Amino acid sequence: MMESTWERSTGVRAIPLPKVQELVAALWPHARILSATPLTGGRANTNLRIEMQDRPPVLLRLYTRDRTAQARETALAARVRDHVPVPAVLHADLDQGFSILEWIEGTTLDEVLAQGQGAEGAESIGAALAHIGQITFPEPGFFGPDLSIEVPLGNIVDGYLGYTLHKLRDPVVIGHMGRALVAETERYIARHRHLLEGERARSVLVHGDYKPSNLMVSFTPQGWRLAAVLDWEFAHAGHPLLDIGNLLRHEREMPPGFSEGFAKGFTSAGGTLGEDWREAARLVDLVNLVDFLSKPEPAPNRVADVLRLLNHTVERSAKVDG
Repeated sequence: MMESTWERSTGVRAIPLPKVQELVAALWPHARILSATPLTGGRANTNLRIEMQDRPPVLLRLYTRDRTAQARETALAARVRDHVPVPAVLHADLDQGFSILEWIEGTTLDEVLAQGQGAEGAESIGAALAHIGQITFPEPGFFGPDLSIEVPLGNIVDGYLGYTLHKLRDPVVIGHMGRALVAETERYIARHRHLLEGERARSVLVHGDYKPSNLMVSFTPQGWRLAAVLDWEFAHAGHPLLDIGNLLRHEREMPPGFSEGFAKGFTSAGGTLGEDWREAARLVDLVNLVDFLSKPEPAPNRVADVLRLLNHTVERSAKVDG
């Protein structure tokens, strides 16, 4: 998938083995560390696979972007574990900003999709997202450490689309997009915001980063199936369209039948899709795409891919509507 080429927003922290030993000793004082291998999948926090003598491997997760995310992720792991598969949190040190998590064997979905495989796993991925959406909250918004709504989001139109329109006025965003594409994107939003007008009251758990690199899959006799949903750093109360747009952002590069399998799994597990759900999901995903362009650090690969996605969205829509 194209996002595999995107640049990291923060560097991987170099952790000497004695320091790893010290951190792991908080849970297992006498464990002997054999290796600590950095994982390349994430683009913000530092994740290490820890091999120990006489113990199964674990994941050491160090929060290098947002230390406040650790408390939320720890609370969410406990909240969602009866709904979807997630790694167990074995130890969380909020003062030092690290957690020790269960190691999940498998492969990230983006690696499988890159090989032209994995379409049969889409149903389990859709079902999992529907189950996530069965966890409800009194209002949309962003969580505090105890999962209470700390920053209200408002309704889906004013929250997601309002933020997008605000970001389209950011000079950094305009510099990347150019005024012509900004204007086209604003017209696209105006033409399609009616798709969200009936969705104001939705307030369910949203993963916030439900993309193939955060979905671990394993191969079974029935083919690929979801093994775990990773990285809940951006979770909030909102609308599942955000996660659908994130998952299907690169739908054109996915194996045939993936999005259809996702929709079947999502609706079979109780999720609801509107008549034009794909367009609505693309509309909501603009909040992510435009925000990616507002980041100050140089990221030519990310910028090029986001501009390609934005152009495809507004050009395809103009042809359909035209």
